[in-house]
Amino acid sequence: MLVLRPSRAGSQALSISGGADVPTHFRGPADQQRALDVLIKLTRARNAVTRALQRDLNAAGQHLTLAQFGALEAMLHLGPLCQKQLAAKLLTSPANMTMLINSLERRGWVARRRNQPDRRYSTVTLTARGRAEVTRLFTGHAVRVAGLFAVLSVEEQGVLGGLCRRLGRAAAAPGREAGALPRGKPGGLKRAECDGEKL
Repeated sequence: MLVLRPSRAGSQALSISGGADVPTHFRGPADQQRALDVLIKLTRARNAVTRALQRDLNAAGQHLTLAQFGALEAMLHLGPLCQKQLAAKLLTSPANMTMLINSLERRGWVARRRNQPDRRYSTVTLTARGRAEVTRLFTGHAVRVAGLFAVLSVEEQGVLGGLCRRLGRAAAAPGREAGALPRGKPGGLKRAECDGEKL
């Protein structure tokens, strides 16, 4: 279960009971040490999950990176998207997304479609082959993700998801006070966000 327990410095840290603490070697103000401890745990967990999922993709024999799979998954569930939308969802730069899309296009898994009436702008869509492949891969991916997170109870998964969302929103809003959430309604990206993008 998720518990608050004292760290070596006497401060409290959120941890999974039964897990080993991997504290920072930094010795300084309690708030900085506590935050660094949590960052180490968060990074290690993220890296471990990422490696496990990448091994599964490698085992599937398609030689996809998680970023490539993420782009395919986004288009599978959301439909055609422009490059800026994909880059925002995968937290990568438009330049990296261009290279990623180019590689998937060479494999025949995605295609660029010109928009009307301004044909300078494009959306990226799955081809029939790409849709079939990512649908097959996603079935096993969803099972694997559920298995990895089964170490946490339903309640713990909800708590962890909420904490990650809160931290991510705060980190993505420079200039805001620590812990403050950005205002405004959550929602999907708009087609207008493709304005100014030429593929």
